[in-house]
Amino acid sequence: MSKKYIRDFRLEEDFDSRGRVKKTAVYIGGDYVFTDPEAASRKVRLRVAVLTALCWPLFLIPLIPVSQAGKTMYAVLPFAGNILAIGILSVSAYALFRAGETMRHEQAMKLSRRLPASSFFVMALSGIAALSVAFTAALLWKSLPLADALFLFCAAALSAVGAVLYRDCRKIKVMKRENVA
Repeated sequence: MSKKYIRDFRLEEDFDSRGRVKKTAVYIGGDYVFTDPEAASRKVRLRVAVLTALCWPLFLIPLIPVSQAGKTMYAVLPFAGNILAIGILSVSAYALFRAGETMRHEQAMKLSRRLPASSFFVMALSGIAALSVAFTAALLWKSLPLADALFLFCAAALSAVGAVLYRDCRKIKVMKRENVA
């Protein structure tokens, strides 16, 4: 638990069988729900999970063969930066897939903020890498070697997958549920 959400918990003291004080944290924060249940439907959750899983092979396959694009810094650095974005996206997609009707404050904020941001960075970083390989190929090479074509294809496909994920993930919003007694 981070310090940001410490106010959502209260410490309760109990005595165990030996008479020692045992402190436990109890969640007292409000419940959070999706504002648009259709945007977080099972179909969307499954699509986000499958597309996130597809990001990993699209990221790893171009790194296997030795290519000129893999040696070009302005192409490989943005592409390599995807590992952090895809990792955060994977954790967030798993959390989305497992999310119930109600969530705690911390989980709700992680879903509504991390999913769109990480999918945007996957789209942008792989798009920059694809454009830089295409630009370099247009200027310097007479023909595009197979390994560089594979790099270009995977970077462009990863950018497209990131765009679809961004479209789906930015619709996922949460709000605090008002408890009506």
